[in-house]
Formats: sequence, C-alpha cells, structure tokens
Amino acid sequence: MIIWLVGLSGSGKSTIGKALYQRWRASDHHTVLLDGDAVRRACGADRLPADYTVAGRRRNGERMVQLCEAHDAIGRNVVCCILSIFPDMRSENRTRFSRYFEVHVRASMETVSARDTKGLYRGAREGRVTNVVGVDIPFEPPSQPDVIVDTDPGSPSATVAAASILDLALSRRAARPVASSYTYTQRDRLEDRNTYFYSAYHGPALLEDWRRDRTRLGDRTAPMPHGEAFALPEPGTGVDLRRLLHTLVVAVHSEGVLDRRALWWLLWVVRKFEVSKRLFPEYGADLVAHDRANYGQHDLYVRTAELVECAYVRTGELNFLNCLLKLDDTLVSVGQRLAPSMRKRAARVLLAEQRHIQDLARRLEVST
Repeated sequence: MIIWLVGLSGSGKSTIGKALYQRWRASDHHTVLLDGDAVRRACGADRLPADYTVAGRRRNGERMVQLCEAHDAIGRNVVCCILSIFPDMRSENRTRFSRYFEVHVRASMETVSARDTKGLYRGAREGRVTNVVGVDIPFEPPSQPDVIVDTDPGSPSATVAAASILDLALSRRAARPVASSYTYTQRDRLEDRNTYFYSAYHGPALLEDWRRDRTRLGDRTAPMPHGEAFALPEPGTGVDLRRLLHTLVVAVHSEGVLDRRALWWLLWVVRKFEVSKRLFPEYGADLVAHDRANYGQHDLYVRTAELVECAYVRTGELNFLNCLLKLDDTLVSVGQRLAPSMRKRAARVLLAEQRHIQDLARRLEVST
C-alpha cells in the first residue's frame, strides 16, 4: 500500500510522514519511507536551478512514482512525502499501485511562510530564490484526497495525525478490493505506451482480470464494415493507411490463397504497430510516418484490430492474435473517448478476442 502525503514546503508532511512510518513499521516491518528531498539528494537532483523548475519537479515526481512502484510490486508498504504539484500524476497513482491512499497535509501560506524551515519563502520575497511552489509556481491542492490533515497552529500533533491517518488507511484497505492485476489498459496507452517488457506474473488471477477488463466497452456491438478494394501501394509511392486497411480487409476475406503482396502489406501493418504501438494516417515513400504527432485517430486502431482478427481467423497464425491483444489493450484504454460507432465495433472485436483465447486454451488443454 502507498500512503502519499502531499503538501507545501513547511506544511509538516515530512514530520507526519516520519511519525507515520515509525508507527506502521512497528506493526509491519515491510514498510519504507520515501521523502522527496532525500531522494533528490541521493540522485544528485538538488544541485542545479533546473532541478526545481516545473520540468525538474516532474522528473522527480516520476522518480518517486517509479520507486513506489518497485516497492509495491514486491509487497512493501510505502510512506511517500512529496510536494506533488501535478494533478495528472496524482490521478494516475490510483490505478498505478495495488493500494493508494492520498493525504493532503494542509497549512495556510501564512503558516508555512512563518515556519519557512528552508528559507524558501523569504528568499522568494527578497528575489533571491525562484521556482518556489506556492509563490511563482502554482500549487493545485488535491481535489479528492482520501483525508485532509490540517497543521495550522492549534492542530493535533504529528503523532496524533499519523495515528489517525494509519487507522483510516488500513480500514479503507480492508474494505476495498485489490486493484486489477491486468494493468495493460490502465492509463491512456496511446500516450503512455505499453512495453510488455518483463511483465509480472499473476497466475490465474490475471486471466480473470483480463476477462473483466474486456467488458469495459459494454456488450453493444456493431458489425465490421465491408472493405473497399483499392490498388495496393506501389514501391516508392507512400501509404494512405485507411485505404490500405480497407483493401487488406477485402483481401483477407477473399477466397483462395492470400495474395503475396497483400500478405506483405498485412505483415507490414502488424510490424508498424508492434514497434511503436501507434498508427499514423500517412506514411512516406520511405514508409516512415509523415506526422509523428498525428497518432490519435481512433478509427485506424479499430480498423486494424478488425483486420488482424480476420487474419487470425483466416490463417491461425498466433502473431495476429498477439497483435490483436495489444490493439485491444489500446482500445480499452481510450474507450471512453471512442465515438459511439467505434466503441460498438471495438466491443465486437473484444468479444471475438475472448472466443479465440478460449478456443486456443481448449486446443492446448489449458484451464482458463
């Protein structure tokens, strides 16, 4: 479980974090403390002004998240004390860790300025220090923390606050189900692409979580549109991916032996997606995308998923099923943004994927 303490410099998050860590470790020795400033020092990321810019702070935030992930993956509890100014990062934490509990350690600017344990606020007022959160870098408080702990004068002590946080966090942990072990659709996978590299083994639970994940687009389906046959691209002429996909759907559905040129282009589409996990509407004569920022056209992913599903049915080659699984991960991850017609077509492909996996498991005599 990760307990993430957020607050301005001088709010008291490190003091409360240390008390929380000591209390938690006394009952569970699989507990560690990560402090943003300590991690900065250990990584040498506290020496240059650039380390404290918005970009530098994001790098440190990502470093803290990765450390938490590493501990979480082997079952350790983490108390993490960090300024954490990025709402998107805090939001992603809720799906990134097995258990996540967010604490806003809140104090007024008057209070933190009076404490000013690092001399930051005084330096900012005198013009000697820049990139101070709460002064020239905005601080957006958490919008939905699990608990708010006030530390203005007259508030409970750090020891009392730590005990309250731990009691509440552990009671929430007992009440909530464990997060899904199928993590490949968590977060937008067009922006944060899957690597599928050294994935953790979760046993049969992964299959159950995969099945549950595949229902997220609903059970309302739409048939795959018929393709329209265009001429296959000639060498040195570039590729309009939409036209190519439509042409290949027709080719895969045609009777007889699959045309060698069509098969070459089919495998080219698979390789393009497998390498970058992105698709682009146009490729140049060198078969490189014209505009590498233009990867968000959802219909290309839906049509490619339909194509490789048909290719798997036609050939039985597992490389097509493998590609389909990854395309479907991408579609589920952006499912809420799909147009209704695209969503229904994607839902049909997801159902087909499940049937293919079940059929494969029966042939291999593997229990699912």
